Amino acid sequence: MQNKKEKALIWVGVAAVILGIIIFVNWTPQGANLGASQPTGTMPSYAPPGQVVAGFPQELILGADASFTESYSVNYSSSTNQFTAQWDSSSTVDDLVSQYQKYFSANGWTAGMNQTASNSFQSISATNSNGASALVTIVPQSEGSQVSVTYLPQSQ
Repeated sequence: MQNKKEKALIWVGVAAVILGIIIFVNWTPQGANLGASQPTGTMPSYAPPGQVVAGFPQELILGADASFTESYSVNYSSSTNQFTAQWDSSSTVDDLVSQYQKYFSANGWTAGMNQTASNSFQSISATNSNGASALVTIVPQSEGSQVSVTYLPQSQ
């Protein structure tokens, strides 16, 4: 029971970080951008079970054995979308962190100072030269890891 509570707290924390990123991306000073369009909706659009939602970059799925548990997109406005995929992996947290660090470094992404490590999870945030951002959160499981990647393309 304690393990489920810990995992639930971790995902609440991940959701808070994602919300913070979204607010940061969309924040404008009061009175600025008065003609901006209003959000078209914030209800998630889910991919069919076992699949990844359209718009999620396949290259952010590292590891050959990803077993997708959930994938969805959220359209916040005509220019701000969020794409998320979650999957189980047989790889360890340390192996996955290393794979993502190598991927980001080799592909022009800058991993931010927001690398977080705890006994419960590890996360890495990164941005690329196009202004897109990704948040990778990896949670250890009894066998392997659970991975969640949220991708925010550059706002138009």
